[in-house]
Amino acid sequence: MPGTLEAIHVFRERRGPPILLPEAVFVAGRGVPTDQRDRPGVPRPVSAIRAETIDHVARALGVAIAPGSSRRNLTIRDMDLDTLPRGTVLSIGEARFEVIAPCDACVRMESALGPGAPAHMQGRGGIALTIVQGGRVACGDAVEVAALGTAPLYDPRERPRGR
Repeated sequence: MPGTLEAIHVFRERRGPPILLPEAVFVAGRGVPTDQRDRPGVPRPVSAIRAETIDHVARALGVAIAPGSSRRNLTIRDMDLDTLPRGTVLSIGEARFEVIAPCDACVRMESALGPGAPAHMQGRGGIALTIVQGGRVACGDAVEVAALGTAPLYDPRERPRGR
């Protein structure tokens, strides 16, 4: 069963406010259009998080949390992103994205979402993606696994980022 793209957010500057886009045209090898990471050679150009993770943190902290507050570009519902292997290709609208790494919950989540948020996000901070095929993507588009990768998402040899 496919997931659904609930939101596309860009951050025009580092630590800047989230800006919700109803749609975007993605370009292979770059980041989200108009995002501060939209340039060639950025190691983690696009990030995604499960909408259910945001819901979980909101319930645990007893607060309302807007999807853009997670600092992730894409918010996806009904797909367990945190268990997808590296190399998995996701189809969203006309574009294709490859899973390249986990996005660990960092200390910024404490100020962005609320005290204690990083603890509630352990193992479900989302994923980093590259754009392997460009195209138009819109909120409400289906998110499907086009090809399943084979490498584990979490590599024990890597140091968690953002800590």
